[in-house]
Amino acid sequence: MKDRVQIIENELKVSLPNDYKEFIEQYGCMNKSRFEIYGLANNFVDIHKIPSVIGATILYKKDYPLPNNHIVISHTGYKNFIVVLNTLTGHIYKMDNMGTKSS
Repeated sequence: MKDRVQIIENELKVSLPNDYKEFIEQYGCMNKSRFEIYGLANNFVDIHKIPSVIGATILYKKDYPLPNNHIVISHTGYKNFIVVLNTLTGHIYKMDNMGTKSS
């Protein structure tokens, strides 16, 4: 498989922050104690479906007002909040489907 970071950056047309690049390179994605961090693992059959960060970002952009430089790295499972990474600043925050952000 091509470099996972390169695939994500090409598909979503973003430049990933170094911390998230390291996470992708080391873990791919993570599922711990009912909390999942989307990424890209070597064994993904379809990179356009969750838990791929590519699939999550494309899916949630349909219902959430996400700027182009934001990607979806998780879903809280609570009141339709998603966890978003601003690829320009590296900031991570929750967003509801009305566009309301919270730390």
